Amino acid sequence: MIFPTTLSIITNAFPDRRQRAAALGGWGAVVGVGVASGPVSGGLLLEHFYWGSVFWALVPVALVAAVLGFLLVPESRDPSVPALDIRGLTTSVALLGVLVYTIIEAPERGWRSTATLLGFAIAVGLAVVFVALERAAEHPMLDVRLFTDRRFSAASASVTVTFFALSGFIFLITQYFQVIREYSPLSTAPASCRSHCRSRSAR
Repeated sequence: MIFPTTLSIITNAFPDRRQRAAALGGWGAVVGVGVASGPVSGGLLLEHFYWGSVFWALVPVALVAAVLGFLLVPESRDPSVPALDIRGLTTSVALLGVLVYTIIEAPERGWRSTATLLGFAIAVGLAVVFVALERAAEHPMLDVRLFTDRRFSAASASVTVTFFALSGFIFLITQYFQVIREYSPLSTAPASCRSHCRSRSAR
């Protein structure tokens, strides 16, 4: 959600192509700094504080960003914005909530347990309801007809698989260093970054 939001802000704030190119370059640099410094700062917090500190540490950053955004980002509201798709929004929240909760609890309850299978069945049912609601809505939150375009579907699938693989790699490499190699959270951060850089250079 952050990537498209910030990119749309840049597009609106910098109509000149040269200024926009410079802004996109700065945006990319900040993203790179965040990718490099995020694991280290998170490891530092976990080394000396409890796990919730990684979330509380973002509160002042978010407040500063909100104030600066309010003061510096120009208004870009669409005067003909359609009404909010309440039914689609509610159904999607319920769908994701049930699905994520089921996946989190499945290792403890068992992947073939009644509760897990029931959770997945409810998620599938909510997905069917969500598609039906979006197809019938005049201004859908997600136009599911876009997925009939093969190019759009292929691009969406490739991005989804990429982020699933990246998230899986980050999770497994972190568990490997902390559980198997018995690294501390702070020592895990640079070790994970080195492994990630090696995997990218080997492509």
